[in-house]
Amino acid sequence: MVLVMKRMGRPLLSQFRDLPPSQKVKFNRLMNEYIQSLGEDWEKVMLDEFNRLVNEDILNEEFDPTTTIVKDNRTDRQVLLSPEQDEWIKSEEAEGRPVLY
Repeated sequence: MVLVMKRMGRPLLSQFRDLPPSQKVKFNRLMNEYIQSLGEDWEKVMLDEFNRLVNEDILNEEFDPTTTIVKDNRTDRQVLLSPEQDEWIKSEEAEGRPVLY
């Protein structure tokens, strides 16, 4: 989404759901054009462009995290921990040892 929002001249952290209907049509058209233009090394090209946008245009000196909306704040430990970490916590809890997380 960030890559297409850049092409549309919109704020990079804009959400598709917040676009007016005509802009959603434009977004979809630009997304399809972008995907078709990528070629065989699509993953590297997309990651390079995304990383450049994030590092230069989003996480720069002007970035204000208080203005950024986090859509999904997941606190479920199964989402945050690796399977090994989750298994360790379960074993510690089973043995009656308190686990801080």
